[in-house]
Amino acid sequence: MKRFFSVTSLMLVASLSTMAQDYPKAEVFGGYSFLHADDSLSFRSAGGANLHGWNASVTANLNRWFGLTADFSGHYDSSSSVQELVPPFPPGFPPIPTFTTTVKSSTNVHTFLVGPRFSYRKNEKITPFAHVLFGVSRRHLDSDVSFIGFGRTSFSANDTSFAGAVGGGLDVAMGKNLALRVIQADYLLTRAFGNNANNARISTGIVFRFGR
Repeated sequence: MKRFFSVTSLMLVASLSTMAQDYPKAEVFGGYSFLHADDSLSFRSAGGANLHGWNASVTANLNRWFGLTADFSGHYDSSSSVQELVPPFPPGFPPIPTFTTTVKSSTNVHTFLVGPRFSYRKNEKITPFAHVLFGVSRRHLDSDVSFIGFGRTSFSANDTSFAGAVGGGLDVAMGKNLALRVIQADYLLTRAFGNNANNARISTGIVFRFGR
């Protein structure tokens, strides 16, 4: 009887130890990211701007379901337009010649976020997760306006403010230490030059798993 309990106890301890190790201790993600930015993040008017870039993160898993994530991203956009301006003039006076303006603008948005991540590891192949992240975002805006026949002017601005993200994603295992992040979707809240900006971020890429 003592031997039975001893063997059973050893099997239980071994089983718990195996279960404890049945998750990656760290995960490193990197890939493509798309950001639909609020109007205040760019020089564009109605509809906001669509920015393309990258997203990367490092997650330290403390157990099977809970981890701490550091998330980084960068998104970029540039645009140009040509407009013909017709100055107003009083009736009866000769018309004032029109002049053409060329507007070139560029926007880049970087975020640095940290927070808890919650993973559901019921299936070895598929791991859905959710996270809540907080940190800062930094924006750099450039605008160059050329008035044909009148010269040119330029404008540049930087802003670093609070940022937060709520979202999640789905990882599909491609091996013991490799997974495909099929999708990561986040609602990204930032402060853009004193105003709140509501943005949507979608990312996809490769996850490297360590310490399993």
